[in-house]
Amino acid sequence: YFLAKFSIQKAHDNGEFFTPSAIVQTIVNVIEPDHDTVFDPACGSGGMFISSEKFVEAHGGRVGDISIYGQESNHTTWRLAKLNLAIRGIDANIVHGDTFHADGHKDLKADYVLANPPFKGNIDKGDIHEDLRLKTTKTELLFVERILLLLRMGRRAGVIVPDGVLFGSSNAHKELRR
Repeated sequence: YFLAKFSIQKAHDNGEFFTPSAIVQTIVNVIEPDHDTVFDPACGSGGMFISSEKFVEAHGGRVGDISIYGQESNHTTWRLAKLNLAIRGIDANIVHGDTFHADGHKDLKADYVLANPPFKGNIDKGDIHEDLRLKTTKTELLFVERILLLLRMGRRAGVIVPDGVLFGSSNAHKELRR
């Protein structure tokens, strides 16, 4: 409750938004992260991880059946995520830093990715950690591309994106949708 209230007040800076629990629950129910590795490159306060653990328990598993990895660029939010998970007894590898400029999980291949990445701004491609596979400088598309690169073949991701990604007419939008 208090995390939600705090997040609603603070989250509208820099394109960051608190993800309502009903949306998180929908994403978790669609991708069904019941085992293996779960990753969020912009994990906020860790709500998607908590919902994933609840999903595991609701389907006969126990806390710890999934390995949780995350990254958060906002220092205060990163600390909130660590606290939020710790008070629930959830072990997680959450690192502080920008997923593009200070990638804390360079070699990770995830079975499930859940994300509500920031939508605003452009990232200077020249500053990105020399990952030449990324083909755009639009922030929302870079996150989707990054998620696709981190996802194991045949596994699932649930990502919240602005409607421009779904309906944009630029070549970058069209290529990513393909």
